[in-house]
Amino acid sequence: MTEYIIQAYKIADEIKHSLKYRQYKQLEKTIEEKYPTLIQTFNTWKEKYYTILDEGGKYHPDYLETVKKLSEAKKVLYEKSEVIQYFKLEQEIQKELNLFIKQITEIISNNIKKPNELGLLKEKGGGCHAN
Repeated sequence: MTEYIIQAYKIADEIKHSLKYRQYKQLEKTIEEKYPTLIQTFNTWKEKYYTILDEGGKYHPDYLETVKKLSEAKKVLYEKSEVIQYFKLEQEIQKELNLFIKQITEIISNNIKKPNELGLLKEKGGGCHAN
């Protein structure tokens, strides 16, 4: 099993050296440097939102205002071109990883659950898979 883990680290290193991953990490750094105030505002409202959910949910007196402010902060941040590109690259990388996992599981056995294009495991029908 240790050999499999070593191989997994080698594959992870290959992925981390890919152009797509390096662009992704560079965008992450750029976003953090260019938009610290927007990120902080978004995170503050997100924390308030989760606190309100814990304290009473939609019946909390500050619920509507917090949802509105969170939505506004998210919209401002997520409309930045760097953020749009960041999430696009993230989805592409995730899709490639899901495809890789799917291919590995198919090599091992067709009976092992594989992620679909969304990364979710498909449920197979019940029954015995013994041959």
